[in-house]
Amino acid sequence: MAQHTRAGKRLPPCDSFFVESTEDEDEGLFEARRQARQRTQQMNAETQYNMAEEMSRMVSEEYQEDILDHMEHMEGETGS
Repeated sequence: MAQHTRAGKRLPPCDSFFVESTEDEDEGLFEARRQARQRTQQMNAETQYNMAEEMSRMVSEEYQEDILDHMEHMEGETGS
């Protein structure tokens, strides 16, 4: 592919740069690494979400009785 300059002159194609195509069966080393990194990040995010959900459930169970006791106490204080 020829390149244009500001003056409109055409320059010869440059073969000194590397372009990686994702259309080939072998997607290339950089693309494969990017996809592996993306899969790892997605798995880590899912693991983090599952851990947070489990911790939230555990804390909810742990404090449920305290919350109910406090609600009963406050109902008694207000005379409802």
